[in-house]
Amino acid sequence: MQVVGRKSQMLLYLMLPTAPPVRSPIAALLAVIIPVVLFVAPLPSLPTQARQALAITLFATISWLTGTIRAEYAGLVTLLAFPLTGTTTFEATFAYFGSKAIWLMIGGMIIGLGVTETGLGRRLALLALRVLGGNYWRMLLGLAFAGYALAFLIPSAMVRVVLLAPLAVELARVLKQEKGSAGAAGIFLALGASTYYSGYSVLTGGLPNIILLGILEKEGMTIFWGQWGARMIPVFGLGAVFAVYASLRLWFRAPQLPGDLRALTRELELLGPPSAAERRVIWLLGLAIALWATDFLHHIHPTFVALLVSSLLFVPYVGVLDFEAVRGLNFSIVLFYIGAVFAIGTVLQGTGFTAWASGQVLEGSGLERLGWFGRHYVVTLIASLFALFMDTLAESSVITPIFIQYAKAHGMDVINTTFSLAIGYAFPYFPYQAAPIIFLLGYGYVTPQQVLRATLFVGGAGILVLAPIAMVYWRLLGLI
Repeated sequence: MQVVGRKSQMLLYLMLPTAPPVRSPIAALLAVIIPVVLFVAPLPSLPTQARQALAITLFATISWLTGTIRAEYAGLVTLLAFPLTGTTTFEATFAYFGSKAIWLMIGGMIIGLGVTETGLGRRLALLALRVLGGNYWRMLLGLAFAGYALAFLIPSAMVRVVLLAPLAVELARVLKQEKGSAGAAGIFLALGASTYYSGYSVLTGGLPNIILLGILEKEGMTIFWGQWGARMIPVFGLGAVFAVYASLRLWFRAPQLPGDLRALTRELELLGPPSAAERRVIWLLGLAIALWATDFLHHIHPTFVALLVSSLLFVPYVGVLDFEAVRGLNFSIVLFYIGAVFAIGTVLQGTGFTAWASGQVLEGSGLERLGWFGRHYVVTLIASLFALFMDTLAESSVITPIFIQYAKAHGMDVINTTFSLAIGYAFPYFPYQAAPIIFLLGYGYVTPQQVLRATLFVGGAGILVLAPIAMVYWRLLGLI
């Protein structure tokens, strides 16, 4: 068993969330017993470290799905378990602290703080109500389409959620919706879930799409923006928006709102023109959006843009924040929950579990013997299955090459196989599979249980309803 250093142990002890409440003793027991049994079970075909990695992953997964303890605490226990059991090293487990995705979220939270602290967020919320107000459900549908529209401009789902979260915060405040209430959850999910799920229908709307395209181009093939859109937008773009909206109508009741929504917009007249602080934030936001939207020209990573703008927010006469304001931000979701999600994907790949599992599944699948529908739909189902064990960003990097090589070896169409994989990546069932969705939890306005209900519905609708419709649509177009 490998032991971490004394200083590292002390640091982690100080970082532990306090008094993690156990909500369900039975679920907590299962979260321990099932991984322990797998940890010691003899599985000759599975490497020891891979088996241990899977056992620890199951602890995290069961804990997150059942809500037995705080998500952040379960994440930190998972991070500690990997090096303490010798499954991998401490350095490999906590390498996520150097991940660009983590720092993109931290920079995004600081940018969001600048929007809300100056009152700009409230102004934007009132403007949104002026355009969409009058009815709560109509407002949510409008927000969902707004989230989708942003996918055509901003290539990263995480960046889009970073931009939309402050608007969601202020909309909840304007409408007097408390943290954890159905009204606040609806606003956050209408914006965040729609821009995440529907964004995959745009080739540049999701980083897994870009990774998938890069892997495909190494094989001497490519997919053009219009080609991707023709296949994906009619079913998955619009379909995902309505699936998100349907999940909100199913799981949440319309909240009690403070009178006519349009009446609230009269406050805009009282606000007057934007203050100097608001104007500074507007300029900085404009700079960020311009850099994010044109990254294909300058190739500056979105994380560097977020950190640049968040740094400028603290510069005297340029920014609007002081470092005392940052203390109110909840970084534990980013550091422990999302950190554990990234670490799980890295460890499962590094220990050989991913290669072993994909080999086991594909070896006996007989995909090449299935008909046109079964062949493509089973690829989507398998991709969806592997997404249960890692973030979709990690999955697209690890699983795509394996499937492409299998398709080439068995005479399957590689482009169609790639599209089928993309569907499996686009519709995760659980929050831990999608870092942008988890990011919303850091604001405290939506609970893990509320997010879980929405992702289960939308993920299920995507795989069980939209995917078959899309494949029939492709067949009618003569594409498969």
